[in-house]
Amino acid sequence: MQECYEVLESLDEKDANKLREELGDLLLHIVLQAQIAEEAGEFNIDDVIQRINEKLIYRHPHVFSTAKVKDAEEVLHNWQELKQKEKDKKGNKDSLLASVPKNLPALSYSQEIQDRVAEVGFDWGKRPGCD
Repeated sequence: MQECYEVLESLDEKDANKLREELGDLLLHIVLQAQIAEEAGEFNIDDVIQRINEKLIYRHPHVFSTAKVKDAEEVLHNWQELKQKEKDKKGNKDSLLASVPKNLPALSYSQEIQDRVAEVGFDWGKRPGCD
């Protein structure tokens, strides 16, 4: 988890050298976990790459197919709808919030909860002077 935050920090700092190093550290974790899984007979790095490839193509029909979108907001909306369809196909009837990682830092956790419920129309009103 720490490696992810270091990548984000290097992005915020716009430090390409630091980003290159931190991405390498993150990639090391990915490669090691894939190797452990392969040795356990579960999956290998090729399976990981294949799955992300399929996911990107499926969730971005405006790029890889003929779907048209008007703006980034519609892209995000479509992404969420397609993601939900994937869950439904798998028989996953968990709540909208069930897949929020429990070990996120508190502020990130609360932001993720708010983002998800806003997708279905529940959003807090803005209080004057709180922008």
